[in-house]
Amino acid sequence: MKIAPVEYGREASVFSGWVPSEEVRQKILWDNPSRFFGFSKSAKLGELSVAF
Repeated sequence: MKIAPVEYGREASVFSGWVPSEEVRQKILWDNPSRFFGFSKSAKLGELSVAF
C-alpha cells in the first residue's frame, strides 16, 4: 500500500481558511504546544528553520 505524500501548502491554506486570524493560529500552533511541552517561547511560528 502506497501512502500519498502530504501537501503541506494545501493543508496550511485550508487551516488559514478555518482560522483566518494570524494571532489565533499562533496560539493554536505554537503557544499552546510550547506551554504544554515546555518549548522555548522566544521564537514565533514561522521564525524557525530546520536543516536536515
